[in-house]
Amino acid sequence: MKKVKMFFVCLFACLSVFAQKSETVVSDVTTSQGTSPEYIEPFDSIQAAKIIRQLIHLLNELDECTDAEGRKIKDSEKQILHDVRTNTKSNWVWDDFNLYGILAILLSMAAYNFQKKTADHTKNAPVKVQLGILADLPRHFYRNLVCTFGIINRYKNNDNFSHQGKPIGYPSESNFMKLMTRPEDVLLKIDVQENTYKKMHESNLLFRNYCIEIKVASEHITRSDISQSSLADDFDNLIYKPLFLTHESGKLYALLSDTNINEFIFNGLLSIFCEHIGKLKIRDVFALIKNKETNEPKLFEDDVFNNLDAKGAFERSLNRLLEETDRCFYKGFHIYGRTLVIDKETLWTNLISMRSAIVTNDAINAWFNFPAFIDIQMKDMKDNDDFINNNGKDRVLSMLKPYIDVINGYKSQIHNKVVIDVKRLLIMIIRLDIAIESQKAIGMVKPASADERL
Repeated sequence: MKKVKMFFVCLFACLSVFAQKSETVVSDVTTSQGTSPEYIEPFDSIQAAKIIRQLIHLLNELDECTDAEGRKIKDSEKQILHDVRTNTKSNWVWDDFNLYGILAILLSMAAYNFQKKTADHTKNAPVKVQLGILADLPRHFYRNLVCTFGIINRYKNNDNFSHQGKPIGYPSESNFMKLMTRPEDVLLKIDVQENTYKKMHESNLLFRNYCIEIKVASEHITRSDISQSSLADDFDNLIYKPLFLTHESGKLYALLSDTNINEFIFNGLLSIFCEHIGKLKIRDVFALIKNKETNEPKLFEDDVFNNLDAKGAFERSLNRLLEETDRCFYKGFHIYGRTLVIDKETLWTNLISMRSAIVTNDAINAWFNFPAFIDIQMKDMKDNDDFINNNGKDRVLSMLKPYIDVINGYKSQIHNKVVIDVKRLLIMIIRLDIAIESQKAIGMVKPASADERL
């Protein structure tokens, strides 16, 4: 009741202020004949005070408590009620707030936070999907490495330089842009532990830096004022990074899957072998042989290959990758002497078990007996007559002899089995793929002459 009285006191103050305005109040009175002005007496503070006093008087009368039958409650009973209200210790929760309302607010906040966390978790990708993407990176980065060497090979080709030693053309920027491996395309939002999150953040930065280096190299190679030594540094970075990033991705894979990094590396090598066998076309090899103006058939010679990798970035990154395998035996990979090897039969079994969509079992079987691999592809070759008439099979076997010798392997004195040098096989595979990639997939751009610019 006191609060109600206080409200009317405030109302009185407001009315008093309002009453101080001396303007005449005019209102529009709508009648059936139209609208006409009507004069209203000014409203002063005396009238406001009278109204407030009357309202308070009514409230005082209402303060006389009555029971259900309309009878007044005795003064002693009213005093008891007053004493209870006055002497009872107040509780701010009960007096000023509704406890149930507070609980409802707290429960609503807890439910909101729970739903938000659930929604965020639902948006995150399963760890299994992230592992699948990482497991494919060795194959992806191997293809990047092949394309990188192809770009460098086309640029350094003798036919691309004038007598003054100036480059005539440069690889198209699109060749560089295809190498981009953006962090957001590789690293998903997943629920991980703190140490794994740190590794994911580190990997994010490494992928980002790789993209920056690709962009810088694509700009440098088009500028005539950039020295060849600066370009050599750019090429060194681009050659080193694919296998380096493969190694770093293996570390993240091991953390997420709680396995040994060697499993990632060895499975990655198997996926690279499948990639190579599945995309190797004998007609492309025969095209290299017929194109005598290029250096591609000579890539099996160390001097020619080393000219593309002047600072040895490939050797450095490959050694770093294979260092992890020194004390590990997985899927038949093992150290023989100081060499990582795998026996030929086990390699065949592993490749068949990969069930890759890129390569068929028939192709894998024939690859270990390379003349049969040529025979299978001759059946589907459109220019079969040209291949046969030009003694294509023998010429291919002759050109690929260093490569075939590695596939055939050698007899291990310890295990009495035919084993294959894994590192040497990888080197031969990439040299052949570089030769094919340089020939058919790297576009070159030649700057316009002065007359053409006019």
